[in-house]
Amino acid sequence: MTLCISAAQSAFAETAPVAATSEVQLRERSSTLVFDSQMLKLSNGGSLDLLGYHLMTPVNSWLSVGLGSYAPVSQGNYGGFMAFGGLLHAQRDISDRMFVTGGISFGGGGGSSIAQSVELSGTGGFAKAYTGLGYRFKNFSVGANISHFKFFKSAIDSSQLNVFLQLPTSFRTAPHSLQGILSAYPNLLEPIKGPKAWFL
Repeated sequence: MTLCISAAQSAFAETAPVAATSEVQLRERSSTLVFDSQMLKLSNGGSLDLLGYHLMTPVNSWLSVGLGSYAPVSQGNYGGFMAFGGLLHAQRDISDRMFVTGGISFGGGGGSSIAQSVELSGTGGFAKAYTGLGYRFKNFSVGANISHFKFFKSAIDSSQLNVFLQLPTSFRTAPHSLQGILSAYPNLLEPIKGPKAWFL
């Protein structure tokens, strides 16, 4: 009996990867990780520096959508303030290395206290619009935008220079039903170089 079970397990181990290989359809998806920085002027005379980080995925050759967040780094006593939002980003090449960029972002945020939230985020919602130029290097791109950042009914309603860094990246997705197969047979991932697969 033990011999039969062992033989069956051995046969399954040999045939399962072959069967799984025909079913596994990992899809490589490109994306862009963006960091940006801007110094906002507040209506109360103060200032606030915001560092943003966003992950964008392309819709077509010139339009991307993404999600991101903003938080102060060093300017102003606003610890705990954060904002999160969605992003619609357009980008077109104007030469081999230079490109023009623009976009809009909407979201919400708040502070570490009620008073801070009322002062900086007002009703809680924000809108940001930007346009500018960028330059593409081999593995990254840099650029600068003129941006306008506004939290509705708050001290934040400012236009300023926004500098950014873009890092192209990618990830892979596979059907969630294949998660157990890929976990049991990780060698199926070896021929495909790149980041770990995400299951959808």
